[in-house]
Amino acid sequence: MAARGSRSNYTLVMNRPGERGERIARRALWLIVSLPSLYLLSALVVFDFRSTAADFCQEYDDQRRPVAHGPEPRIILCRPHLYDFPGGASWDGSEWAFTVYRPICSVWLRLKGYQRADPHRDS
Repeated sequence: MAARGSRSNYTLVMNRPGERGERIARRALWLIVSLPSLYLLSALVVFDFRSTAADFCQEYDDQRRPVAHGPEPRIILCRPHLYDFPGGASWDGSEWAFTVYRPICSVWLRLKGYQRADPHRDS
């Protein structure tokens, strides 16, 4: 047994030059890849991309193009503005899903041929 104050049998293992920087770079790359992937995958859970989230007071814009807010959020995760059980749901665009996933909704609207509904329009 070693006496108090004496050196232990363990030696300090030196990392090779640049190893710490490589580990930090790998972790940063993992974060850069994983966070956007999680964002896109979570949109698949929140939205039903087969149906459209219609505005509750506007069907067409001034040029008679159909308007919507994006794909329809799943009602379990995002409560609609108006909900009629057999008829479906109507959205006003201020729901959290349309705010958090605005870039995804914009791309979906463009691909489907819709215009973004104006949330400040009364009729």
